[in-house]
Amino acid sequence: MNTVFADAAGGPGAAAPPQAKPLGTTLVTLVRREFWEYRVLWLGPLVAAALVALAAISAHVNFDFTHEHNSKLEMLLSPAGRLGVSTFAQWVLSIPLYLIMLFVLSYYLLDCLSAERRDRSILFWKSLPVSDGLTVASKLLTAFVVVPIGVFLLAMVTYFVFALIIAVRVAIGTAPDLLVFDAVSWLQLEIIMLGELILGVLWYAPAAAAMLLLSSWVRRPVLWATLPTIFAPVLERIAFGTHHVWNFLHYRTVGIWAILLHDLNINPERMQSQTLSSALMQQLHFGAAFADAGLWSGVVVAAALVYATIRIRRYRDET
Repeated sequence: MNTVFADAAGGPGAAAPPQAKPLGTTLVTLVRREFWEYRVLWLGPLVAAALVALAAISAHVNFDFTHEHNSKLEMLLSPAGRLGVSTFAQWVLSIPLYLIMLFVLSYYLLDCLSAERRDRSILFWKSLPVSDGLTVASKLLTAFVVVPIGVFLLAMVTYFVFALIIAVRVAIGTAPDLLVFDAVSWLQLEIIMLGELILGVLWYAPAAAAMLLLSSWVRRPVLWATLPTIFAPVLERIAFGTHHVWNFLHYRTVGIWAILLHDLNINPERMQSQTLSSALMQQLHFGAAFADAGLWSGVVVAAALVYATIRIRRYRDET
């Protein structure tokens, strides 16, 4: 009897309470859960990378090398021209991966909190010692950090695989020798693309947070995200004859890129004395873009929307 009371009171014979896992370990586990439940997060970019590699195997480029005095062809086949082609290919090959990433993340953000309400798994997750804030933070970390950095690294690997396949085809005589590797140019362009990636994540943070809010709030978040975006500009034009909604949507879509690319002028004739990556580093306005008030006001709005998402998830379910 005394032993029972001692155990209940936490005496010397009582069992030690389970130790709480560190916050970082819990967050990593929650992020892994997102990739288990949404395999498209990694399968989508991986399929895009595989298609790029397939294009390198099957692509056919044919130049008429009999026109020896063709100035454009001579410029293309010069060392500076080949370096420009390599730099351009490095950038172009990453585009399909980032486009797939945008579609995949849009679907993920609109579905990740809505799905747990549809299948009632939210009752299970709420029974665990994991707060609503930590759950939402894991989804933000997945969409804002893990997937973008993963796609960035995948694009880097994809370029090397593409260049290796082309090198093999050049060796066996089935492709023209247009690519050349320069470590400085490669690194410069990777820094540029990483800066663009960070800029894009910050710029589109309000839209991503709004998708997450809809996912935690409404029953059909895809409809709520698409229909107002499509019909609001049309209704405003019909009712008031203005374009404020359209101008705002256009600004939040491409506004930061207009600042970054302002007065960009890449002259092919200058490539003889300056590489394409060096010209881009000099002409892209990263300072003005990162100092833009619209960028950071959007981040503040995104933080407010995330806070609202946490509060809504605390009380929202399908009952």
